[in-house]
Amino acid sequence: MALKIRCPHCNGILLAEDWTAGEGRNCPRCGRGFTVPLPATAAPAERAATAVSGVTCARCRAALAPGTRQCRHCLSDPTTGARLPMGRRLRLLSAKFWFGLSLAAVAMMIAGFLIVPALRRAPPEVVSSEPIPPPTVDAEGHTRALVQRVLTARDAPTREAAARELQRAGVVGHAAIASAMSEALSGGAPDPRSLRGMLGLVAILSNEPSAAGRPALAAAARNPALRDAALRALVRSGDTDAVAPAVEQWLIHVKQLLAAERGSALIGDEFAQSAIAEARRRSNEWLAALRTQPDAVIAEALRHYWTTLGWLGQPATEGVGRAIFDLARPSAPAGASAADVVSGIRAARRALEGAAAAPAATDVRAAVLLILAQNVPQYRSLHERLLTELLPGLLDRDPLVRRRVVWTIARVGGPVLGSGARAPHPQMVDEEAVRATTEWAVGLGLLSPGGDRSRGGAASDEAPLTDPTLALARRVVTPRRQLEHALLSGLHGEPGSAVAALRRWRSERIGYSPRAAALLDAARSGVSPAARLAAALLAAEDGSPGAESSLETLRANAGGERLPGFAADAALAVLRARRGDTLRDWPDNSRLLEADLRDPAIVELLGGILALGGPPLRARLVEGALPDERVRALLVNALDAHLR
Repeated sequence: MALKIRCPHCNGILLAEDWTAGEGRNCPRCGRGFTVPLPATAAPAERAATAVSGVTCARCRAALAPGTRQCRHCLSDPTTGARLPMGRRLRLLSAKFWFGLSLAAVAMMIAGFLIVPALRRAPPEVVSSEPIPPPTVDAEGHTRALVQRVLTARDAPTREAAARELQRAGVVGHAAIASAMSEALSGGAPDPRSLRGMLGLVAILSNEPSAAGRPALAAAARNPALRDAALRALVRSGDTDAVAPAVEQWLIHVKQLLAAERGSALIGDEFAQSAIAEARRRSNEWLAALRTQPDAVIAEALRHYWTTLGWLGQPATEGVGRAIFDLARPSAPAGASAADVVSGIRAARRALEGAAAAPAATDVRAAVLLILAQNVPQYRSLHERLLTELLPGLLDRDPLVRRRVVWTIARVGGPVLGSGARAPHPQMVDEEAVRATTEWAVGLGLLSPGGDRSRGGAASDEAPLTDPTLALARRVVTPRRQLEHALLSGLHGEPGSAVAALRRWRSERIGYSPRAAALLDAARSGVSPAARLAAALLAAEDGSPGAESSLETLRANAGGERLPGFAADAALAVLRARRGDTLRDWPDNSRLLEADLRDPAIVELLGGILALGGPPLRARLVEGALPDERVRALLVNALDAHLR
């Protein structure tokens, strides 16, 4: 029978036959010799005799087999009781011991990574959730203590709680705020904690403007980290001296927004979109403050208009002019109705028209004319009146002002003379264009040979002046302008000729020109429905803010004309679909009937407008409510024909 024994030297488990008990043999693992012990059941007497005879470990008194040279219990010499060398003791340790030791080491490392940083971190300051009790004694001292708490707070909750309590004190605490801010700013560069506290104090002074806080705001405006917030607070408080630097800072943010938009068009990644959102947020913060002093701010912004022209290709995009128009327009809520939008456009027109009134400078009037022509092209008679007001004493002006006036006349709708219209910037207009423009004005009777106006009175919206471009069409006009004039005649014809003219217009890439925008003016008589539909298609294809404004005005002033109203609604739905907005309110309010779609050319024009919205607009057209299912079928078929 096989016996399971253990080597006394290496502690290895071996197998031996029972008949070899008491004999010597070598361990197959360590190669050392030992005596095979007797089994306990076979030789109890021998084991007892061994225990009695003293064959035990001298250190731990454990019974050992005969011939054992090392005790496996205490790892010592059984004869002398001396400890074995460290190397031999480590080799005799079992695998379970080493595995447990490894687990303990890993657990200690994990605990060290988790516990040591927590022990090194400073304990957070205990912030009470209860409101600060109102002052009972020494109100002035309590206010100063609140100001110091805002300036020296180590965390945001403490700072905000003290700022709320200080704001409840009202104007009474502004003197303490001004004194504390002046002391903090006079002591050198403040630390980041004090800067955060000062921004909170500036916000308090901005919410309730007062004369007591103006000195502190003026001192804060000289610090670069506090300049923007302090200037906005000064403008809100009615300080006219802060208008000029505030407008300059606002224009800087407008340029940053334009640069981000142009970069997004080139790159188109998420980083560019986040930069646009951040630049728009900063620009809107300035708009909210600048609108508190509209007259002074608009006049100052118009003074900077010509210096920003040409920045990042502004003659093509006119981003600064659009920003000035938004500045002149009152703020409207997100869900404003069409009537509110139209009233905002009219308010902006009146504000800019008032800025262009006498005694405004000539270049300021030219800037107003360019901004109005870009954003509200439907006010043609207003543009013509402002255009004629630029001409008196043209040759007596400064050379730079003369170039700006000639460049404006060529852009808004005047003659194409010399290099006035081809120049990318007003400073590149030469004197030849100035003389040609003067001769043109004298020939039309707008100027006398001496340079004064020979026509008295200003043109009104009811009695517009003759279009100077059409009056000079036979004299000096480019081939592209001649083609546009011919295609305009085709748009005013039958619906079939309007469709053909529109195809040629789009193939020549004339785009949404001011003359096409004039077709959307609901107050203009003699415009055929096909021409208005073609102009609405061009406006939807252009997608500019001026085009959207013209479509909103047409929708508001369409009256009983169903076709123009539906075309304006469809074009605006196209623009909303491009931006990813919902189209829940379209075409549910449509009053279009089958009788309005008897002409296939009209159906084709409407299908061209709807096709610009793509599949989202088609899905909404199929799901929306229409008074006549036959109208829906005609429009869906026309849209599918364009999409194919």
